[in-house]
Amino acid sequence: MEPYEDAIKAQLVDHPSMTLKELQSWLESEQGLIMSISAIDKFVRQKLGYRYKKTVFASEQQRDDVALAREQWQAWQKSCDVSKRVFLDKTSASTELIRRYGAVL
Repeated sequence: MEPYEDAIKAQLVDHPSMTLKELQSWLESEQGLIMSISAIDKFVRQKLGYRYKKTVFASEQQRDDVALAREQWQAWQKSCDVSKRVFLDKTSASTELIRRYGAVL
């Protein structure tokens, strides 16, 4: 896979949330390379130095506009009248950013 190293690096920089399955499909369709997911995983970890695929926190939180909006929201919460608010119970809703389990293909 070394001849494809630069192309794979560029693809992962352009699409940081790309899964191994998506990378495998891209390699096959765009580069004509057929590889197993485990071989791609090994290459990405050992040769490119990737250790973790996804983060627990959304990277958007670091943007200035999002940080400002969060500060404004928190300031508004301190001054709002909670007696006029309606709270909905969404017990079954998940707010997690990452999947805990993936399909075995």
